Amino acid sequence: VDLNLQGKTTPVESEVLVNYAGGTVPDELVLKGAVSEEYPAMVTLPKAKRGEQPEQIITLATYPGQPPLAIQEIKFDPAKLDVAAKPGTKEGTVDVVFKPAASAPVGSVSDQVVVRTNDTEAPEKRIAARAHVLSPLEPVTRQLVMRPGKAGEPVAAVAEFKSTYGEPISDATVSVTREKRFTVSVEPDAPVGMVRVRVAVRL
Repeated sequence: VDLNLQGKTTPVESEVLVNYAGGTVPDELVLKGAVSEEYPAMVTLPKAKRGEQPEQIITLATYPGQPPLAIQEIKFDPAKLDVAAKPGTKEGTVDVVFKPAASAPVGSVSDQVVVRTNDTEAPEKRIAARAHVLSPLEPVTRQLVMRPGKAGEPVAAVAEFKSTYGEPISDATVSVTREKRFTVSVEPDAPVGMVRVRVAVRL
């Protein structure tokens, strides 16, 4: 008698009634099973600066009676992630190493990683992976409202940025796409870990 646990996520109990010829009293069998997670369905990488590659490792294995696990192919987006396989610490297992790509874009990135194996029962393992690449600076002020002042005075406002790396900012340069309308400059004497940018309307 096999107890089907496919798609189950909680303990399972099933009764089997065995009837015999000749009127013998039937036997009642009670099968109980518990389902454990074969591998994580989601991998979340630690937040990192761009270029840093903190890694997360999950271990894959086959069920008893199957040959040692072997990876045939790993599909992922190399612009977002760096995924590789190496022999696991236990015999017959494989460690899959997840890292954000060195050139991953700033912000949140996610991808569906497909690992094809020689597992006869479940050859394809699908794992959702997420990473977050920090921008060096994060805007404190996201919208500037510049109101007219006295005649002849420049109309200006100050935007602030803070370091997401927790480090002092030693240098900053700014530019503007509409040079005929606005001027920009970095304000001196900003607090440690902050950049202040003055935006003014050209008269």
